[in-house]
This record gives sequence, C-alpha cells and structure tokens, in this order.
Amino acid sequence: MDPVTVLVVDGEHNILDSMESILGSDYAVMRADNGDADVAIVHEESDQIELVILDLGFRVCRATRRSRRCRLSIPTW
Repeated sequence: MDPVTVLVVDGEHNILDSMESILGSDYAVMRADNGDADVAIVHEESDQIELVILDLGFRVCRATRRSRRCRLSIPTW
C-alpha cells in the first residue's frame, strides 16, 4: 500500500523542513514554497494528494483554496 501523500505549503523553509521531518516517516510529503509551485503541484498531482497543509496567511494559497479539484478541511481551534 502506498503512503498517503501530503502537500505542505509554506513560504518559510524551516517550517517545510520541520513538517517533512515530522510527517516523512509515515507520509509521502510534497513541498511548495511559492504560489507557482503550490498551484502547479495541485493541478499536476491532484489525484495523488490526499491532504494539504498550508499557511492560510500565505498570499498565494488563495489559488490552492479555490482549486475545484482540491477539497480542503480547515480545522478550527
């Protein structure tokens, strides 16, 4: 069975590194650090991505949130 694929989107490389370290042993982690990358990955790999973790304050994440093929579940706490 293939691992679940998670896309992590953040403009700070230290956060991407931390998330990959935390998730990498159990999940296939894809990283995006800019708007062009996150939109391209969502469009090209949407059939593989099962979870997107993104910085909602990251300006270009709006395009990811609007993607029709990307269902987002945003927890509130």
